[in-house]
Parts: sequence; structure tokens; C-alpha cells
Amino acid sequence: MATTLTAALGGSTVVLKRGSVETHNNLYVPAELRAELQAKAAAEGKTVDELAEQALRKGLEDRAWQDLLSYGRERGQASGYTEEEVPDVVRENRRRHRQRI
Repeated sequence: MATTLTAALGGSTVVLKRGSVETHNNLYVPAELRAELQAKAAAEGKTVDELAEQALRKGLEDRAWQDLLSYGRERGQASGYTEEEVPDVVRENRRRHRQRI
């Protein structure tokens, strides 16, 4: 049997369980989005919290990839090479690297 302690801290509820810490926060979700979320969660056999967490994680992951792509584009433009030249540049760099090994 796990011991649970709940405390309210600065607007958040912290649930302490043996070996873990969970923080519960309040988020505003418009009524139409909340209804869609509830229907989708019920259809998938998940809780609204599980589906919302999954959506947030996916959204953050997508943003991280977009940030990486933007960085790559910026670095590519700064390199002075055209997109057409990149395969030849990569091939040449790999050839030179293999010769050093």
C-alpha cells in the first residue's frame, strides 16, 4: 500500500507518492476543445488527462523538430552552399574522412 500526501503549493497541487512526484496544474481549455477532447478520450478508452498529456508531448516534440529544421536551414544558408551543391559537399567530406581513418 503506497502512502500518499497531498499539499497545495502556490496554486498547484503536489501529490507525493513513494518514488514519484506528480504536479497537478490547471489549464484553461475552451469549451469546444474540451468537448472534443472528452469525446476523443472516451473513444480511445483513455482519460482526458492521458490524452491531453499525449497531445502536449506531441506538440512539444513537433516544435523541437521545427526548431532543429530552422537551425539547419540557417546554418545551410550561412555556409554559402546551394541546395544542389550539398550532396557533392557531403560526399567529398565523407571521402576525406574515410581517407584519414
